[in-house]
Amino acid sequence: MGLLANAAGDREFRRALSELNHRLRNALGEYDEPREPMPVP
Repeated sequence: MGLLANAAGDREFRRALSELNHRLRNALGEYDEPREPMPVP
């Protein structure tokens, strides 16, 4: 079991990578509060 299904496309990959990036930045204290999810082009 991974972050994405085997059939996931580029958009799903970019979204998962963006969410992971923001979670790491939040954990490192860059944000005062968790950010709202942003649309991925």
